[in-house]
Amino acid sequence: MHALVVSLALLLALVAGSGFRVHPGTGQFYKTSETGQSMLFHGVNIVHKAPGFSPITTIELQTMRRLGFNIIRYGFLWFNVEITPGLYNATFIAEMKSHVDFYYSHGYYIFLDMHQDCFSPFFCAGFDGVPMAYGHPPNTSDFWIGGNKSFPLPLLKPDFITPTPEGFGQWGAPKCILPQWSMCYPTYALGAASQRLYSNVDGLQQAMGRMWQQVASAFKGHPAVIGYELINEPWLGQVPLNLNELDPLQNPEFWDLWFSGVADKKNMAPLYDTVAAMIRIVDNDTTIFFEPASGGSIIDAHVGFENGPGGVSYDQAGLNVLAYHTYCPLIQADVPIPTNGSDAILAWLWKELTLDVCKHITDDQFTTRQQEVRRLGVGGLLSEFGAIPHNHRAATDMTNTLDSIDKIMHSWTFWAHQDLETAPDYILDAMTRSFPHSVPGTLLSFGHSDHEDLFALEYVVSAANTLSSSSPIASIFISNVRFPNGFDVTYFPPCCVQTSSFNATSNILSVVHDITKLPAESVVRVVVTPK
Repeated sequence: MHALVVSLALLLALVAGSGFRVHPGTGQFYKTSETGQSMLFHGVNIVHKAPGFSPITTIELQTMRRLGFNIIRYGFLWFNVEITPGLYNATFIAEMKSHVDFYYSHGYYIFLDMHQDCFSPFFCAGFDGVPMAYGHPPNTSDFWIGGNKSFPLPLLKPDFITPTPEGFGQWGAPKCILPQWSMCYPTYALGAASQRLYSNVDGLQQAMGRMWQQVASAFKGHPAVIGYELINEPWLGQVPLNLNELDPLQNPEFWDLWFSGVADKKNMAPLYDTVAAMIRIVDNDTTIFFEPASGGSIIDAHVGFENGPGGVSYDQAGLNVLAYHTYCPLIQADVPIPTNGSDAILAWLWKELTLDVCKHITDDQFTTRQQEVRRLGVGGLLSEFGAIPHNHRAATDMTNTLDSIDKIMHSWTFWAHQDLETAPDYILDAMTRSFPHSVPGTLLSFGHSDHEDLFALEYVVSAANTLSSSSPIASIFISNVRFPNGFDVTYFPPCCVQTSSFNATSNILSVVHDITKLPAESVVRVVVTPK
């Protein structure tokens, strides 16, 4: 009984906090000052990789607004925040804050992402995030230069820069000769280095928590910031890597880590609980985003979490969001495409089957992610997808992906902003989607019809809005790609719209409901058709 009272008191305190929350079991956010509201976000990834990094320009931000974008996943690297163990870079954090202020001034919300790829500078510098002081393999001879587990074994023969740069020590600084950057992951050294973090060797989890405390202290209460994403695409940890051990019949352990969610339960969950608890000391009000192992971008693998960081009370308070990624390996900018000259049969299969296979992968994965979000009672958001080549096949795959995620009504951020700078119009058009920025209630469905040239949106008006002294408003982005010559709007029921207006600069349709005619829990349907 005492535990129940404490839990209830904690939940009430959390719900009473300020900032953003997510409706548990959905992808719909809301401001705590407007509890009857639901918000969705479409946006882009921007990673602040080095001090002095320039934010994108006003013109770029305005271009993204014309795509309907209203959020930025803002990545930073741990080693830029913590220069040496225990020494934090206040200047860099201030620079981050100035960027967030700048983006917010142009109408964007933000969630902060502690970004990493290839873990630390020990493994292909440039795709990293963890300081070298923390991100190295165990200090044993098998991982040193000449050792039988030195990087990048077992994939390639090691080749080191000579003389070894200061800081790499006996492990050596490997030359980045990997044919594909992500090959850094299935190596002995990186697996062992990441496992040191998951096993909390030398208090590494507390070190990560202290770094996040610095960031959270700076951004607590910022009106733009909807959440903190603890770490990008965390690797599985230390896994069996002998080639004969990768046979699922010979050794299922490797595959269980991914497909059965073992890595989430064994490695991710304890890390997230530790770091989240330390963030909550300085900021108990900001939503925490947490990823499955490797971002969860493996087809329809189930996650292994039993609850979000900090436990069920934070889930129920709408303070935990499952952030996940999806990439179809058949359509990626860094994956070579078979040509008739290389293998005519493979090239034909690629051309004929790629889109169907990728659609099956994304449809299955989004269905699984929706199930997991509901099971855990947390929020859901697609924080990475894209990285596609600039061709019409990729644009079709983009449309299929976004049609699929519209059905589960989760927010998303595209990887990455630099791809937008050179993307042809047909790629940008595929990303320009009509969707509700906010509605005064709970979303039921939205999307463009597969069979008719229309956009439809349904939502239930919250009782909190009908009891409010102000009129409930829906803000809907209307794609000028789908409706280039204008549009007409029909409302059901027609009686309950007080006014509506369209801003041709932002492409936002604002619908003001008449609360004197709109009963609580009414279903509203908005249908947009071309002129």
